[in-house]
Amino acid sequence: MVVVVAGATGLVGREVVKLLQVRPDVTAIHLLLRKSWTLDQSKIQEHKIGSLETFDYEELPVKAVDIVFCCLGTTIKKAKSKEAFRALDETAVVKLARWAKSHGAQKFSVVSALGAKSESSIFYNQVKGQMEQEVQTVRIPHTLILRPSLLLGHREEFRLGEVIGSMAMRLLAKLMVGSMRKYQAVRAENLALAMVGSALSMTSELEILENDRILAYEPGKLA
Repeated sequence: MVVVVAGATGLVGREVVKLLQVRPDVTAIHLLLRKSWTLDQSKIQEHKIGSLETFDYEELPVKAVDIVFCCLGTTIKKAKSKEAFRALDETAVVKLARWAKSHGAQKFSVVSALGAKSESSIFYNQVKGQMEQEVQTVRIPHTLILRPSLLLGHREEFRLGEVIGSMAMRLLAKLMVGSMRKYQAVRAENLALAMVGSALSMTSELEILENDRILAYEPGKLA
C-alpha cells in the first residue's frame, strides 16, 4: 500500500506518520514537507515542496497512490490574512484531492474542524465547510472527513490562545458528558488513530467523524 501524508511535520501529521511506519501493509510513505524532516525509515520518501498553496502536485515523482492523508491546517493569525488562510485550508486541500483522484487514490482522509459549515457566520468554520463540500465533489471512491474539537499536543510554534483553551478544556473535561462530549478537547494521538484506523477500515463512499467518535479511538485500538 502506497500512502501520501500532507502536513507530515504538523501536530497531527507526525502522529499519522508514526502509525503508518509500523504497519507491514504500508510499503511506501511519501511525505509532503515545507522543511526537511529526516527519518531513519527505508519506506519513507520526503518531498520538500515549499509552499503547499502554490505547489504543482503534478511535479511529484509519485505515479500511483492508494491513500492520501491530508493534515494541512493553519490559523488566520499565522497565515496573516483570510485569503492566505483559505489558500492553505481550502484551495491546497482541494488541489491535493484532485491530484489524489487522478493518481488512483481509493481513499482520502482529511482533517476538518468541529462546526464546519459552508454557510457559517464564523469565517474559520465557513472555510472548513466549503473545503469539505469541494473535496466531496472530487468523488474519490472513499472520503473520510474528521471534525475534531480543540487539539491537545506539543506544537513547534507557540499559540497562546490554544494553550489557554487547552488548560480550560482539561479542567472542564470531566463535566463534558452526554451531548457536551462533542466539545471535549482531543489529543493529536487520538485524532491520528481515528484518521488512520477509520480510513483503513471504511467501505462507504463518505464518512464524517465528529469529535465524540474521534475521542473513542485510543492507543491499542487500531486494527
